[in-house]
Amino acid sequence: RGDAGTVAAHVAELRRHAPHAVAGYLAMARTTADRALAHGLLKPELAEDLLGVLSDVTDARGRGGSES
Repeated sequence: RGDAGTVAAHVAELRRHAPHAVAGYLAMARTTADRALAHGLLKPELAEDLLGVLSDVTDARGRGGSES
């Protein structure tokens, strides 16, 4: 759906409760967003925000990752 806030919250929870699952979640979320964008199922402005969240949390200190 492109809901960057929801994805950031998911990553924050995973970091707290299942840190071993974060890398897999991020990889799947990025792949899903890329495919949805390529097929016109995700609006570019939503994709930009979503991929920004995924990029930020990859750094472990971006939106949604500062709680760890």
